[in-house]
Amino acid sequence: MAQAEAIFSDAQADQRSTDRWSREVGGLFLDWMVVPPGQRWLDLGCGDGAFTEELLARCAPSAVSVMELSQPQINDVRSFDAAVMALSISFVPDPAGAVARMARVVRPGGWVGAYMWDFMGGGAPGYLISASAKDLGVTFARPGGAEVSRLHILRDLWRAAGLVQVEPRTIRIRVSYDSFDDFWDSSGSGGATGMAIEALSPQMRARLQDHLRASLPTGPYGRIEFPIWANAVKGRVAEPAT
Repeated sequence: MAQAEAIFSDAQADQRSTDRWSREVGGLFLDWMVVPPGQRWLDLGCGDGAFTEELLARCAPSAVSVMELSQPQINDVRSFDAAVMALSISFVPDPAGAVARMARVVRPGGWVGAYMWDFMGGGAPGYLISASAKDLGVTFARPGGAEVSRLHILRDLWRAAGLVQVEPRTIRIRVSYDSFDDFWDSSGSGGATGMAIEALSPQMRARLQDHLRASLPTGPYGRIEFPIWANAVKGRVAEPAT
């Protein structure tokens, strides 16, 4: 069966299908970072700006610099108090280099963190759809850096960058849809999953829809709820030895 290709780089296209969930996970991540108000933040891989809005609302920063992953290297070392990557480290060609980049621009004692949907463990919002497609013989593509979303790999990247007080965590939430139609319309409205669905033949799309309708966890009044989760890691830049 043909493989359904997906493009993962367009964060705007994912907005309807995942934005409400990514905002919730992003808020929990920021609360867990425990960075005091008045700090200078770098949001690396800022996407559509949803995470930046959460950062501004929750953390009362003195300044926030947003930078796409494709932008040139930052030359001002130690110019930030905290640096984060929200739902983007699996799309970086050189994850270790990106972590080192954040560690280089954060002051000693400052914070460095990231979180990513658990692509390998089934935590991504579109996992149930891709699993159902696989049941029908169709493989939806994962991002090339899906392995980086594993908790132990994130932890090891942070340690390898020389960061200290490294702590990994899985952030779990429950998603809910009013009905199957709400689920289907939201999931197929853009982004990686929507593009993969759109690439299917009409007949295969109908088969996938029927398979999901029969297999999704459905509660009273047709409401659909299930867990999703992201793996996260945080650490601090080491203070100079005295």
